[in-house]
Amino acid sequence: MGEAAGSDKRYSFRIDRAGSTLHVFESAIDLLSYATIMKMRTGEWRAEPMVSLGGVYAPSPNSKQSKLPIALENMTQNQSQINTIALHLDNDYAGRNAASAIATQLEEKYVIRDEPPAYGKDCNDYLQHMIRQKPSRQMGRE
Repeated sequence: MGEAAGSDKRYSFRIDRAGSTLHVFESAIDLLSYATIMKMRTGEWRAEPMVSLGGVYAPSPNSKQSKLPIALENMTQNQSQINTIALHLDNDYAGRNAASAIATQLEEKYVIRDEPPAYGKDCNDYLQHMIRQKPSRQMGRE
């Protein structure tokens, strides 16, 4: 299994919105999990733009010379209102290294917020944890 023939990584899964903070995720499921967390917390999940990178790669040892993920590059070039990048990359070796490399490359142009999930490996783990912690609405109705 792999990429679909003819797919264009510049247009990875995303939610286009006019907002000043771009939220960045490794995968589409993490983006959707984060949107669900926002809906649970605030009732709103479409307030700001979000993009999935479709995975991350091991960055070059020299972070300044690493290439930006093409989906992120495309979003920053086409969304002039963005002034903050919130990195919600995974809590693993690849995710932490990619977050560091992206931050190094963009820190002169954007405010960078490194916001890995508070629990688990990724946003989906964190959402599942939140759901397990939340008392069921069905309790007490029997």
